[in-house]
Amino acid sequence: MKTLYTVLLTALLTFSSAGLLLAQTTYVVNNTPGAPSGDHVFTEVQDAIDAASDGDIIHIVPSQDSYGSFTVNKSLKISGLGLNPDKQAPILSRVLSITIENNASGSTIEGLWLGVFDIANDVSVSDLTIRYNRFNSRLLQNQLSTVNGLLIQNNLFEDNNTATASITLNTGNNTSNVIITNNIFTSGSRYISAGNQALISHNLFLGGGSSVLAFNSVNNVHVFNNIFFGVGPTGPTTLSVQFTSFQNNLTFGSNLTGFPIGQNNNTGSGNLVDTDPQFVDLEPTNNNWNFTWDPSLEPGSPAIGAGTDGSDLGIFGGSSPFDLTGVPLPLIQTLNLPAVIGTDEDLNVTIQARSGN
Repeated sequence: MKTLYTVLLTALLTFSSAGLLLAQTTYVVNNTPGAPSGDHVFTEVQDAIDAASDGDIIHIVPSQDSYGSFTVNKSLKISGLGLNPDKQAPILSRVLSITIENNASGSTIEGLWLGVFDIANDVSVSDLTIRYNRFNSRLLQNQLSTVNGLLIQNNLFEDNNTATASITLNTGNNTSNVIITNNIFTSGSRYISAGNQALISHNLFLGGGSSVLAFNSVNNVHVFNNIFFGVGPTGPTTLSVQFTSFQNNLTFGSNLTGFPIGQNNNTGSGNLVDTDPQFVDLEPTNNNWNFTWDPSLEPGSPAIGAGTDGSDLGIFGGSSPFDLTGVPLPLIQTLNLPAVIGTDEDLNVTIQARSGN
């Protein structure tokens, strides 16, 4: 498994290098009534995309109102403030849906509260990065599209009232170089469909324990260093998981804790079955994620240092540990200043800030 981890690390570095584009312009999208205007300020995301060129940055300002839907057809970095920014009045940058079209290769989508992420039919794209987002619906690759290079990292997937937050990718050869790492999946079931050597590592699958299943359909993937907590590490039928390797994962709190090793050409070793990971404050549940929970590992947890890479199992292990604030941009956390300033008086301001990820 050392070789497998090296593949993951190399792929992550490749994605990081691909994202280091020299941005020409930063555009700001702000739909708040009375917001400042300017040459590079828009109220609609699509208008900013239409004005942008490859390599530009689009910053979506947090708002009480959703920014609706838009289509990405250029290589852009589109950023919100994060999935749970640690600041005063932590409003999020909410988007109904994003559709990926041709020419969007190399794009990064980060820091949004997002419904649907859709890779459209007849699209061929590469090197997409999806990180620090809060999903309440699906990430979907349509069947007639081709994707070579997709990094899904440090996201929170949780249900809304009508749909399970899930990742559905083609399992055939038109989808390659997929990494699904250090994400939280909670509340639903059948979270992932993937294939063709996809790497699924250092995720936390959280459910209520009785009938929640991690996978819908996986074929020829590598599943390692994950924690399945109240979730069965399998799919709805015996053919749902095939030609898949399970290495150094942990299961607990489900009536389906066993791995389908030895079935349908599945292999595995080093897994901890029905073993309490000893979280600081987390129980199997079908509720949406609560940011007061603490999924850190207690001292003495069997998941500490148990990964194929020698790091912890779950979201805090590996090369991209989960940040529960999920802030991709520099952030002003607090800004304190007097309500009234007299003539000729000094202005005393206290600012607390943190850098982005």
